[in-house]
Amino acid sequence: MEPIKVSKISSITVRLFPNRVEIEKPHMFGKQTEVILLKSITDVKAGYAKQLEVTTADGKKHNLSISGKAAEEMKQAILENIS
Repeated sequence: MEPIKVSKISSITVRLFPNRVEIEKPHMFGKQTEVILLKSITDVKAGYAKQLEVTTADGKKHNLSISGKAAEEMKQAILENIS
């Protein structure tokens, strides 16, 4: 399945799919991928320094490690896909 939107900042990649957000970060000798299901997202903010932060139904806050224009664009894309 092809992502709807991809943002890559340095070595971190955030991919938006129709049902989830994937955050791929470097980890020791490879990469670590965190998956957040869109149906569990309750809030999306471009917070401090416009860094993108997603809050899920369990109360956890996930910093997506992108900021500026890329954060605003990803925020809009997520909001469009969760409504």
